[in-house]
Amino acid sequence: MENEDRIWQDIIKAKYIKNSLVSTVISRVDDSPVWKDLMKVRHIYLAGRKIKACDGKIVRFWLDCWLEEGALSTSYPVPFELCERKYITVENFIALQGEIPFRRWLPVVLRGPWEGLKQKGLLYPLSNSPDLIY
Repeated sequence: MENEDRIWQDIIKAKYIKNSLVSTVISRVDDSPVWKDLMKVRHIYLAGRKIKACDGKIVRFWLDCWLEEGALSTSYPVPFELCERKYITVENFIALQGEIPFRRWLPVVLRGPWEGLKQKGLLYPLSNSPDLIY
């Protein structure tokens, strides 16, 4: 649905997704029962979705598999939980030089791994091509 343009994709995008992504759509009370059921299993789709960060505009820093084998939210659960920008894109993360807010200071034991992850993210080579979902 995210990487093809056919009539049904156009209808779903216009009705439910609008200018968002499948990963960030919020269910509404007036959604159809079928769409509500799809939203219940969205996490399964997202777990198997492959995405390549090119310009970083749609790849979510914490929630998409782009820098490591899995989502960074899984590999770094405590910094993710403390982070106030859970849906930040790679592009925005780099624009902010990795200076994203946390609800409280990271403990010393997590500060080193966070700094390493931050540097790894900042050194990721972005391009002018749009991100690829496949």
